[in-house]
Amino acid sequence: MSTPVRTDHAQRSDALTEQDARAEAGNPLPEGAPRARYFRWGFFSASGMILALMLVGHAFWTVLDDFNSEGFGVREWLFVAFCASTATLVFLMRAAVRRFFLDVHAGVSLISIGTLAVCVGVLVPRIDGFEDPEQRITPENYEQQYEQFRWAEGYFIYHMLHAVPFYGRGMPEAEIPEPVLARLDDYGRRYGREEEKNTTIRMEAAYSSGPKQRGIHALITKHDDALRKAFNVSTALDLNRAYKSYWFRTLGFLLGFALFMNLTKFKPRKLFTVQKAGFAVTHVGMLLTLVGVWVSAENTDRGILHLDLREGPKREYWRYHDPNKLARLPFWVRLDRFARQDWKTLEVGFLDDKSNTRPPSYTLWPGREIDLDWTDGADGEPQRPRIRLHVKELAEHAHVGVPILREANVGETGFGPLVELSAPDFERILGLIRSGVEPSVGSNVRRTEYLSPDIPGKQMHWDAIWEFRMKGLHMDDAERAKLDPRTLFPTEADERLGTLSVRRLGAGDVVARRIPITSLGQRIDAPGGVSIRIAEATANYSADPNTLAEVRDSRPLAQQPPVYPGVWVEIEDTEGREERRLVLERVQAAEHGKQEKYEFDDLVLELEWERWTSPGPPRFALVWGGVGA
Repeated sequence: MSTPVRTDHAQRSDALTEQDARAEAGNPLPEGAPRARYFRWGFFSASGMILALMLVGHAFWTVLDDFNSEGFGVREWLFVAFCASTATLVFLMRAAVRRFFLDVHAGVSLISIGTLAVCVGVLVPRIDGFEDPEQRITPENYEQQYEQFRWAEGYFIYHMLHAVPFYGRGMPEAEIPEPVLARLDDYGRRYGREEEKNTTIRMEAAYSSGPKQRGIHALITKHDDALRKAFNVSTALDLNRAYKSYWFRTLGFLLGFALFMNLTKFKPRKLFTVQKAGFAVTHVGMLLTLVGVWVSAENTDRGILHLDLREGPKREYWRYHDPNKLARLPFWVRLDRFARQDWKTLEVGFLDDKSNTRPPSYTLWPGREIDLDWTDGADGEPQRPRIRLHVKELAEHAHVGVPILREANVGETGFGPLVELSAPDFERILGLIRSGVEPSVGSNVRRTEYLSPDIPGKQMHWDAIWEFRMKGLHMDDAERAKLDPRTLFPTEADERLGTLSVRRLGAGDVVARRIPITSLGQRIDAPGGVSIRIAEATANYSADPNTLAEVRDSRPLAQQPPVYPGVWVEIEDTEGREERRLVLERVQAAEHGKQEKYEFDDLVLELEWERWTSPGPPRFALVWGGVGA
């Protein structure tokens, strides 16, 4: 029976000897000298050491922050003693430290843990303002941050559960009601089948979002305890601000140190050769990348610098978008010119359109043709448009002056009866108010309005200082004969501030419900057990351009010109959740990225202010009599 014999190669792979180490360094031991054996690192032992060093680095930087903020005391002396003893130990054990970072298992561990850290930074939802090194989870913002964490994780887990075998398998199916499908068919006839197809896709997504939202809500409600524990662990380990954490900084330092040790284990004359070119370029490139990341992290912060054409050079800015953290740039910035390029768009609506769907926007360019109002061709021919819009010319700015009108001569064909109305120029007066000039009631800043019974529709005019409002009504002779002009003025029961459009995505709402706002304090019931209370209202909302703080119009509501109306609503549900929200006219929260930040992020509210029926100045009506009188 043969006995296995260990060769020198096997012994060398078993443990690195001192002679091997010194030979690699160019200083071999004399022949026959005793060999000293060292600990052989494996992947798991090296990973454990890397994690331990990351914890030590995290603790070091945390204590150093407190050291800088609280001053020098007994604890600080202990910290200095710890740093001195650690530095001494590292110096005495420098050979062992070098061997560790040269070991291939340590390199693999660093790369693996670094990859895992990057994945954690992506998969764990980050706190608001995580880029600010001072931003932390506090008792004041704990619940708000947890709600965002819970919803983001629930959204991710819900979609992952439906990702096998194909993404979307098992998702709620969209069922569009038959009346809505009928309206979509009318919509397609107006704007074309391509627009109908696009709108159908959006509606399918909207109808399916309701069951999906309820599924996500049920998931996070069922696993609330587990999600809260995960949030607490993420907060304790700084996983929700990974890229700004001290452990991540320590990991980057360890990776850079390992690259440097591997790069310097060869002498320069051996390193920069053809055989070692790939090794050198790779290690130098990674080191430069890490140095660049470190310089950027230490010397860069995000913020807002407000510039105005009417102001001089500025250098103060809001660090991390916080108006309470003012900082100064090392240079001054002045705004000399401001311009932007917009694509011109056009929306075409039809007065008899009952689809309750927003018309599509068409991007315009010279020569474009837009076909609308499609109808079936005769004898089975394809559909053809009854309206074709042709874009002849586009202009950045256009000045439209007052038309020159004269009475028709005998035998000439005119446009019919006409009233020339002189009224205050709202735009120019509003410009004076914004520039600090208060126009008088009898201001001669006026414009000319032309009203004719042959112009369809209704018009309402009001002056910028809210002294009067007037409505012009144009009808045919049959309707005019039945009209009592007094019916144009709202009674006490008709008066209302505006209309609130309410849509609950979580309940599958696609078409919004329009609910009149008759008074402050009014309560509105939304689907899903949600109650909305109209708390306050303003017809002239404004905000300070520097601090973004709300500026209240102190006048009574009836005296505020309806320049920028808004209402504050208080929302609550049966589960005890509460939210106070500002809803402004012409501001859609979803388009400005605010919808997902609301407590009730599936509740969409839009406001339409009623300038005729709301409290305000005297009303006047211009009604055409018989035969255009």
